[in-house]
Amino acid sequence: MPTKGPEYEHEVLHYLKEQLAHLKLGDYELRSPGIQSGSSNRRAGVSGYRHQIDISAEYERPGERCLLLVECKDWKNKITLGAVLVFLGRVADIEPHYKEECKKEGYKGTIERLMYARNGYTWPAKIVAHEHGITFLYLSDDGATIRFMGTASVLLKPPAATATAGGLPATVTTTST
Repeated sequence: MPTKGPEYEHEVLHYLKEQLAHLKLGDYELRSPGIQSGSSNRRAGVSGYRHQIDISAEYERPGERCLLLVECKDWKNKITLGAVLVFLGRVADIEPHYKEECKKEGYKGTIERLMYARNGYTWPAKIVAHEHGITFLYLSDDGATIRFMGTASVLLKPPAATATAGGLPATVTTTST
């Protein structure tokens, strides 16, 4: 049964925690305070505004930090271009601030962009997301199946066998363990 807002975010959070615990991240280590979520999960941008992010986590390895930003949408319809552009606006404000903060501490900063949705994405949303490095994921009603559509992530690699369709990676279905 489909959920709404916070419940879907909780499902995605649970799924991510489970998956990240089993991923081989090479020499990346999860930084304290770990995976964060909820209305108090905010990240500062260069504008000074603190953006609410559904789910975030920060990883570190020698000389590099990676911030994972996740947007969750449990909409009745497909995710629109407008929703992707709002997320990109947040990322565009957060990314330079994050990179500058990392640089001050002697690290290279990178940001990974993920969007989860239950009912998919419109074609314009897919095109723009692909061009801006957003990985789309679909979490099924049972919470056991995801599908990837997008660029390869540093932390979450899509399945190796992805074909392309119209310049975009094809959707691939995988089942969590």
